[in-house]
Amino acid sequence: MSNSKKEFVLRFNLKKTWLMKKTEHYTSEEEDHFGIKWWLRVTRDDQFLYVDLGKSGTGSTNFHGNFNVRVESDHGVISENFKFSGSKSDAEIPSTSNRCESFKWSNLDYSKYLSIEGHVEIIDMTGYHDFQKRVDFGSDVTRRFADTVLIVRGQRFYVLKQHLALHSPYFKNLLKECTLDSEIQLPDVDTDDFQKYLEILYGFSTIHDNFVEGILLLGKFFETERIITACENFLIDKSSKSIRKLFELSNKFHLKKLNKNCVENIKTSTALRLMLPPDVLTIHHTAIVELFRRSLQFH
Repeated sequence: MSNSKKEFVLRFNLKKTWLMKKTEHYTSEEEDHFGIKWWLRVTRDDQFLYVDLGKSGTGSTNFHGNFNVRVESDHGVISENFKFSGSKSDAEIPSTSNRCESFKWSNLDYSKYLSIEGHVEIIDMTGYHDFQKRVDFGSDVTRRFADTVLIVRGQRFYVLKQHLALHSPYFKNLLKECTLDSEIQLPDVDTDDFQKYLEILYGFSTIHDNFVEGILLLGKFFETERIITACENFLIDKSSKSIRKLFELSNKFHLKKLNKNCVENIKTSTALRLMLPPDVLTIHHTAIVELFRRSLQFH
């Protein structure tokens, strides 16, 4: 079974880090994860190297994770892992929040290669996008006709057990032993994404580029084909995300139709290279075969 946590990986590679000046910073390419742009930033002072995580938007995000920082030089390889956590309410980046203790600047002189890998888990995020509920699953009306209560981070969702079980093997198994008016906690689930998940199950079309990745995450976790299909069709027909992001999502969630659509829309070898993720090992083996076949058409 998949994971319902909002997790992603950022990578940043730098050459000739010894050319960095004090207070100068280098920033990685922005990446879209769960409707927000994220990036890594590297700075230095007289003694140390610093790594930090940045994001776009004016909402609030709580997150944690870990960095792996690796430096190659004539003196060998230095590597450090360290955890980080924080709450960002804007795009401001505190340049000294994550000091790499192992990386004194004297050790980085004439280094050939610096690579950073950040594993990030979003705990919660609020205030980024306009969010309008199509159905209030916590109202007295829904409560009157519901037979089960699902609790997500303290918020109550009154639902019909039979309707959930009909669409989701996960909920069918979870709810089969539950008595009338049972209260069930759903850990590691985002409340806004779960709201959208339920709205789609109840027949509302509420998918948007800002929410589709989070909804897909729950669709996979709760084994809900209706949700997965609705999201895949949206990504093919209506999404404005880059083809690289669409290809990433097709691999992450094993969306065959979307994957095929991405490959068929590659018109040049340059477009093929731009679509590839930084870590090609994340590409599903069947997609690699299709990409290889497509690449042969450009030779």
